Amino acid sequence: MNQEQLTKEIKEIWMEILESEEELGTEESFFEVGGNSMLATMMVENINDRYGCGLELNDIYEYNTIAQLAEFVASHTQGAAE
Repeated sequence: MNQEQLTKEIKEIWMEILESEEELGTEESFFEVGGNSMLATMMVENINDRYGCGLELNDIYEYNTIAQLAEFVASHTQGAAE
């Protein structure tokens, strides 16, 4: 999966979890667009179920934008795809 597709999919996950119909920028912080720790927990579970990347809740505080999270997922799933 290419980075553009991965970014799009993660954006869709965010929009679903945040129940947002507004367009989200890939550089906006999850917590600045309405995210909280409960929603972050849901997002971590969703992303791990989908990509099996070993994302942990505390990672969301470091990788808190769509772009950063897509990079994390890509770097932690590359070996699994090969």
